[in-house]
Amino acid sequence: MKKYIITGPPGSGKSSIMFSGEMDYGYHVVREVAEDYIKKRQAAGIKEPWTEANFQERILEIQVQRESRIPVDAGIVWLDRGIPDGLAYVKEGAGLYDRIIDEFKKSDQIMPYERTCFLIMPLKAVETNEVRRENYDEAIAIGNNLEGIYKKLGFEVIKIDAGKPFDLEGRVRQIVDVVGKNY
Repeated sequence: MKKYIITGPPGSGKSSIMFSGEMDYGYHVVREVAEDYIKKRQAAGIKEPWTEANFQERILEIQVQRESRIPVDAGIVWLDRGIPDGLAYVKEGAGLYDRIIDEFKKSDQIMPYERTCFLIMPLKAVETNEVRRENYDEAIAIGNNLEGIYKKLGFEVIKIDAGKPFDLEGRVRQIVDVVGKNY
């Protein structure tokens, strides 16, 4: 199994890339937890679940659960965000920060991550909605933070730009070209 993290700020197009990886290339995909969890809580009447005290803890728990369910014979796996993404949303030195690091290390021992990850750069405009509340400037800051986090954890970070004009298939091919070389 080859487990690749595809990360990036909200509104960068990760979900479209993941869909293409699954449908067009047959890769095993682990969907983004935060978006699913937010939608579930909103359906239960919680308008802004990200304000709940245990929000990031729940995201971590579900992410760990989803990663633990990856079949060992899955082949190439694309993770729409990895456990370390949670570090971008908590303060360094906080108990949850340390717990995220610990969970990442445990997961990495059980089913190691490939040490190349892909940072999907935001599109020129980030659409905010009921699930995605960050604007373009915030998305850029989150992307920069994610890049630093993954580099600090020893990953090679490959940036995937939107392309001019925007080119979804070109973005996907950049990733496929790299993972194909390692498979």
